[in-house]
Amino acid sequence: MTCDLLRRGGALVLLFAFLIASRAQVSHAQELRGTVRDSASGGAIPGAVLLLRNASGATIARNITNERGQYRLAGIDVVQSIQVLRIGFRPRVVTLTDAARASGLLDVVMVRIPQLLDVVEVNDQPACPRRPDRPKAFALWQQARAALLATVVAREANPAVARILEFQQTMDPRRDTIVSQTVHLASGRTTRPFVSAKSARQFIEAGFETTDSSGRTFYGPDADVMLDEAFAEGYCFQLENGPTDHPNEIGLGFKPAHHEGDHIDVEGTLWIDSVARSLTRLDFRYLGVSNRERDLGAGGLVSFRMMPSGVPLIDRWYLRLISFHDPIGPPTRNSVSLAEPQLAGAEIADVRWDSGLEWHDALGTLRGTVYASDHPVSHAAIRLSGTDYRATTDSLGTFEISDLLPGPYQISIDDPVLDSLGLELTYEQRFRAARDSVLALRVTMPTIREMVAKRCANVRRSDDDNLIAGRASNPDGTPAANARLLLRLVGSIHDAPFGGVKPVDVRWALGADAETIIDAKTGADGRFLLCHVPQDSKLLLIIQSPTAADAEEIETPESTRLVPVWPRLQPIAP
Repeated sequence: MTCDLLRRGGALVLLFAFLIASRAQVSHAQELRGTVRDSASGGAIPGAVLLLRNASGATIARNITNERGQYRLAGIDVVQSIQVLRIGFRPRVVTLTDAARASGLLDVVMVRIPQLLDVVEVNDQPACPRRPDRPKAFALWQQARAALLATVVAREANPAVARILEFQQTMDPRRDTIVSQTVHLASGRTTRPFVSAKSARQFIEAGFETTDSSGRTFYGPDADVMLDEAFAEGYCFQLENGPTDHPNEIGLGFKPAHHEGDHIDVEGTLWIDSVARSLTRLDFRYLGVSNRERDLGAGGLVSFRMMPSGVPLIDRWYLRLISFHDPIGPPTRNSVSLAEPQLAGAEIADVRWDSGLEWHDALGTLRGTVYASDHPVSHAAIRLSGTDYRATTDSLGTFEISDLLPGPYQISIDDPVLDSLGLELTYEQRFRAARDSVLALRVTMPTIREMVAKRCANVRRSDDDNLIAGRASNPDGTPAANARLLLRLVGSIHDAPFGGVKPVDVRWALGADAETIIDAKTGADGRFLLCHVPQDSKLLLIIQSPTAADAEEIETPESTRLVPVWPRLQPIAP
């Protein structure tokens, strides 16, 4: 799992890898099937991992039991033994006898461990301080490894089709609530919801962060990293008590055996439900970051959810990084950069297996009716700003958007003219979605005229004026935020070459002798709306960098587009 934190602008980029499963061709000369059961209750044990070993003891294949505790193995010609692992049970090693080969049947019985902290095996960690809870911590580590291995083997043996909601969220550092977010949908058959870019040994040696000309890239551990033998060698384990609101949880804390200075490493806790015998979450913090990053919780989380198949699935994950921004206004000796926590991650909305099993997350739902002048609006294109959530109203003006991640949203109505500029007609009322809830809204559809009237409420104008909307971009494509806009009057139009529609002539140049009629600024997103623009006029627009000291530092990006939005005039090319 990786995430890029760009210091300039504080942009976050989360990289996800979706791996398409390809099933190897195996020999079907011999086949073995059976059921894994609890020795005490006789009940089936779903999610038990089977490791197939050859005569030398090497693992040559692995599989996992289904929701009925059943397994089916093909190509067992060279298999000599099978090791069976399941969190909450003692490991079993079963020798594959000639009788089992001949019948093709082998049931396995496992013994439940009364307590997850029962000592099974004690390993030594010479680099770690001696602690009285070391034997129990290692017992819990072995159980946790069995559960982590189940998540890995399940995705290999039975990959699923999933819809994943990727998100980037800006948090309020004081209240730690979501201020804004973007959400994008990805879907496909995946064997790994997220992927760590390096091995455990590479992380231990080089750290969980790299820096280059584009910024800092942070990494987080996944199940494969924690299963790596190098992880147990490089980290020290200890027991941690569960939070008061989760009394059944046991924590396996880990921290690096060696950590120096600004080397970026992680420490955290893998939490296990001792009653359900399942993983719940992995949370971690970055070491070696600045004090401000540490205090604002730089780190990450991986959440596990038990699926209908009896196997835990990673259903949500994110990195929490800190974006720094320069304060607004001229710098002073006491200026302090502004810090914002940024969450970048993803959550599974639903998943489906070939066997027919399905799982759906309990996310939010929005139901609404769109009105204009108290009449329902049919076939209106609805979207939630900054997301892939879309809907179209029916004949009664109603719509529904489901699978909403928790957080704030704003409704937008698509308009072709404004869409070409990346501008939106936004519904004034914002709403906040919550898990497992339905919100009903009455949406009054704004018009371009209403949007313009609101934006230009303090500007005196006449019905003959033009209103010009646009978006300014820097040469690298980023928004030209807080750029100065000078609109100058350079002449009048006396003819109408487009059948009575008078064009607005916009040119990129300095018109020092022209009269400045508007002096304004772009917004944080580079967008602008110029009010009170006279008709029948030739106009000159100048865009000046917010850091420009004189007229020589005027930026004229070619990517900026201008469209008069009311009245809708046909612009001519610059």
